[in-house]
Amino acid sequence: MEELRKRLYTTTDIPLRINAVGNGRESHTLRIDLIRNTPEWQKRFREQIMDSPALRFDGPDGQEPCDLDGAAQIGDVHLVPQQNVFPTSSQEVNFILYNQSEDTISYGAAYYLAYEKGGQWYYLPTDRVFNLLKISLLPNGQTIFNANLYPEVNENQPGRYRFFKEVEINGREEMMMAEFSLHK
Repeated sequence: MEELRKRLYTTTDIPLRINAVGNGRESHTLRIDLIRNTPEWQKRFREQIMDSPALRFDGPDGQEPCDLDGAAQIGDVHLVPQQNVFPTSSQEVNFILYNQSEDTISYGAAYYLAYEKGGQWYYLPTDRVFNLLKISLLPNGQTIFNANLYPEVNENQPGRYRFFKEVEINGREEMMMAEFSLHK
């Protein structure tokens, strides 16, 4: 495990280092957590970091259908992208949550991203580990969310994307959604 971590942290393959977000020992295996877990990324890891039958790779491959649904506006609470179109090379995209209601609302750190391909929506592999905290947004307040697109790992294509954020409004969990596009 120590040798694996040493090799990973000293590799000059920055996209590979970015993709390998975690590792650990499980019984007789070494678990490698990847943002995007595909045969190509596994091969790259084995060739450049370490190859062993004890390696077990974990993470999404970017082909998981997204069945989330949300709204850009719920009552006087609005979620919008900071801009409607971002370059495909963008590291992150930003969203503004406006609370124009008379109530305090709350939210956590977690978010989801999805992309459209062939009329179907799929989860875009991104951050999967978030702090479990609850943040309050006062009436007539606003906040900005950043979502990491990991272009080095995902090779994001031009098209339609969605950002999902769960928000508690008047004691009810609501899924908010803002749509944006990526273009070259």
